[in-house]
Amino acid sequence: MNQNTLNSLAAKLDSQYQQILETEDENLRIQIVQKIYDEELSLADQHTANNLSLIKDQFMEINDTATAIQYLIQWANAKELAHENSKRRENEDQFDQQYGTLTSTIIEQYELPENINLDRFVNAYRYSPSPVNIVKAAMQLLKEHNIDYNKYSFFDIGSGLGRNLLIASEYPFQTITGIEISSYLTEIAKDNLDKYHSTTQKCKDIRLECTDILAYSFPKENMILYLWEPFTTDVSDPFIENLSRFIRETGITVHLIFLGAVFPAVETSDLFKITEAKKTADSVGIEWPVTLYSTNHNTL
Repeated sequence: MNQNTLNSLAAKLDSQYQQILETEDENLRIQIVQKIYDEELSLADQHTANNLSLIKDQFMEINDTATAIQYLIQWANAKELAHENSKRRENEDQFDQQYGTLTSTIIEQYELPENINLDRFVNAYRYSPSPVNIVKAAMQLLKEHNIDYNKYSFFDIGSGLGRNLLIASEYPFQTITGIEISSYLTEIAKDNLDKYHSTTQKCKDIRLECTDILAYSFPKENMILYLWEPFTTDVSDPFIENLSRFIRETGITVHLIFLGAVFPAVETSDLFKITEAKKTADSVGIEWPVTLYSTNHNTL
């Protein structure tokens, strides 16, 4: 399903929103919405149509129709600018053209050929490729603070198609691991690892873990965790709680690299201290906040 189809769905819902509001019979409201979905999704692939319909049904079970439709309209309209900026940036970065990989596309949760329920739709964000020079700037930030790559394993939380793993492999980490909940994205990431050939690659021990982050057991070793808004606080809060407990039990050192928003549970934790926060422009001039947090061993 392309962005134009999604925009068309949002526009149709928006155009008939007043009619839906004025319809007193809730069952009739639901019928109007269902007709719009049936018409607009008739050309979409089966998985996308099924996922969007399932998400709609589950959302409308816990909200009145008007609230549900407003949310769906706002959500759909918010996607367009992000897609356009990503296209411009990818045209400049030329990462896939250089390495023959497939990492530059944006894939929404509902577009995956997997059954996506409302919980995953709401709490797990889409796959979108990190800007190449921003990831490199994050790596440079580690060096500027005398964090020795050789003494750490690198983890990308929500690794998607594996681009960050490939960029990280240009640095001498002990190991590199991508953790991703989608089996579809993980399979493509495996292909990308096979296709990637670089004469300057310094770490070839790259691993993929297809699992829910809350079910993953980290190894007892010093770690760098890269996070670009992979999920909501419903997931990040228990994730940081689990990670903090593990750090206190093992005494390991963990550095967290945040691209974009920092998890609230990290901002309020005494276990992590901010090392540096800066903004860096990508290849099309858009500035990105990059924040480095480090374990505060004084609190262990």
